[in-house]
Amino acid sequence: MKHYTLDGKTPLLATDFGEWALWFETANRRVAFTQLKNVSVSTVFLGTDQALLPGDPPLLFETKVFGGPADAELRRYATWDDAEQGHGAVVSRIEALLGSMGPRAKMDSMPEGA
Repeated sequence: MKHYTLDGKTPLLATDFGEWALWFETANRRVAFTQLKNVSVSTVFLGTDQALLPGDPPLLFETKVFGGPADAELRRYATWDDAEQGHGAVVSRIEALLGSMGPRAKMDSMPEGA
């Protein structure tokens, strides 16, 4: 498994696992975070290549949805810029989903029968 660090927004292949582990422990890896009522959308730098096939571009960034109608949805990206754009697209889609479900779906919690 290949490990990467960030130099600003640029991923760099790590040459030493120990140095990578120390960097990973304290690095700010967040690309973006959006809270939409009871749904969280988080995009982070993973630090490891999640590509499935050898020769594919490394997938180093991930957007994940927590809660709501798209809970556990996952998207991965090769670059910081792609991750930012992907985060925005996921947030827009979740906003549309929440809006299409009506006002009750947008509430953090609503008593049964209200």
